[in-house]
Amino acid sequence: MISLRAKKITRTQQKIMVAGIIVLVVFVLFILWVYLPARREFAALKSQVQGLEGQIQEIDKLVARNFSPEQVSAALMRKYQDAQRKFPDSEGPSVVLISDYARRFGLAVDSIEVGNQQLFLDSGGNKITVGNNTCYAVNATVSLRGNYDNLIKYLGILKKVMPAFISINGFNIAKYEVSPYRLKIRLDLTFYLLK
Repeated sequence: MISLRAKKITRTQQKIMVAGIIVLVVFVLFILWVYLPARREFAALKSQVQGLEGQIQEIDKLVARNFSPEQVSAALMRKYQDAQRKFPDSEGPSVVLISDYARRFGLAVDSIEVGNQQLFLDSGGNKITVGNNTCYAVNATVSLRGNYDNLIKYLGILKKVMPAFISINGFNIAKYEVSPYRLKIRLDLTFYLLK
C-alpha cells in the first residue's frame, strides 16, 4: 500500500529554505539596484563621451572661423568638465571616497585592495580611446562590516558621488554576529580611468 501522507519539514530544512530565499532576494536586489543601473549608466556615459567628441569637432570649427583663443579655451573647458569628473586619470580620489562614505554610512572598512591599471578593451579586443586619452580599468576589492540598511544606502550614494565611473562586478555577504554589525561584506569593483 502506498502512503500519500506528506513528510514533515524539519526545523533544519526550514532554516535552509529561508537562507536560500534570503540569498535569492539579495541576488535579485543586486541585479535590480546595482548591476542593471550600472550597465545603463555605462552605456549613457559612452554615448556622452561620443557626444563630447562631436562637441570637440564643433570647437575645431570655431577655431577655423577665427574665434579668439580665450573663447575656444573657455568652450573646451566647459565641455570636458563632466568627462574629467567621471573619468579621472588616477584611482586615488575614488579609493579615498569609498572609505570616507563607508564610514559616513556606519560601515566599518576592514581593507581596500587595489589592483594594477589594465587597458579597457571593447568586444573586438581594441583599446578604447577618447581624443588622445586611453581608457583603463582598475579592479579593487573592498571588505566591510555593517548592516543591510547601511549597505543599501552606501551603494546608492556611491553612484552619485564617485569621481570615477565605477561598476560593481560582484559582492559577497556573510553573517557576522559581532555587535553592532550583522554582516561581513566584500565588494568587487572596477574603476574606469582616462589618461
